[in-house]
Amino acid sequence: MNLALMNEIINQACQEESESKRFQRSLATRIDSLHKAIILEGQDPALDLSRFALDYIKLVPEAIGQMNECIRLEAKYAVLQPSVDLAIRLFTQPADTSTADIFSLLPRAYQCHRLIEELYDNNHSLRTNQYLSNQITQANLLAHQLVSEEVANDIDGATFAVFGQLVSLPDFYQLDLNGLVDDKVNQRWATIRECWKTLLTRHNITMTFTI
Repeated sequence: MNLALMNEIINQACQEESESKRFQRSLATRIDSLHKAIILEGQDPALDLSRFALDYIKLVPEAIGQMNECIRLEAKYAVLQPSVDLAIRLFTQPADTSTADIFSLLPRAYQCHRLIEELYDNNHSLRTNQYLSNQITQANLLAHQLVSEEVANDIDGATFAVFGQLVSLPDFYQLDLNGLVDDKVNQRWATIRECWKTLLTRHNITMTFTI
């Protein structure tokens, strides 16, 4: 488990962006090309989007760290270990913190979030629990747009393919993982979920879908 390295990489990327504003300036040139369902309500949309991306990235070690803690405390969650290990590898390679920036970290974070989404989608107890709200799904959709359609689609395909190698899907679907995300049992998850759910609104962003 290398949360320290994950956070070191993120801190370096945040520092680089704070000094250069390169990611924010890049977003300013792309706003008009974003999907029309994305509503940017703030006075500085590029700043709001860049702050969303930073918070989205920072959620990765938070979620992965909490999953690892659950694995440590209860043996039945050991089935999640391969997914946790993969997420850490995806996020920390290459591990050269001197070159870390938001451009390189956002695709890594997106793949980690998508891996978590696959865990949710393929387990009956988690789906019934409705831990992943519409707001969380929308956060992934926005990140998909910011990463770029082509790159995000490649990540989606790769994540779907590798997930089937990490778990035995029929058995995993029936495994009771409710305690993993039950707010009454696991208060830390409640905090993480709230951060997930408010990722858009905290940064003056909403999404609207019309038929």
